[in-house]
Amino acid sequence: MLMDCEVEFDEFVDRMQILDSKLGPLLLQFPLFNKSVLEENEFLRRLTFLLARVKDSPVRFVVEIRNKTWLTERLLDVLRENRVALALSDTSFMPRAWEQKLDLITTDFVCVRWLGAGDDGLG
Repeated sequence: MLMDCEVEFDEFVDRMQILDSKLGPLLLQFPLFNKSVLEENEFLRRLTFLLARVKDSPVRFVVEIRNKTWLTERLLDVLRENRVALALSDTSFMPRAWEQKLDLITTDFVCVRWLGAGDDGLG
């Protein structure tokens, strides 16, 4: 996860720029990671390395995580440093934005994910 993908990532970002004014923010959606697969510190290290590649890019990025314990100032600082938005969503498996004591705004735009009925029982 997020390793040895620099060439592919750079190529994808380059190709997406062809959309020009029609290109919206690109969402990097991560699943719920089991600690045996990827721990928070390693995820942040890898994410920091990848996002540093696009810090000065005209393409905007959004990160969505599914590990509620990873929603920390450390993650938010990484997103702020790289001008990346945190996806705000109303799901049963993540704390709601209005339940947070953290400032979840990490850049000059916000991404709200509207999710339909699914495993979370909404809808």
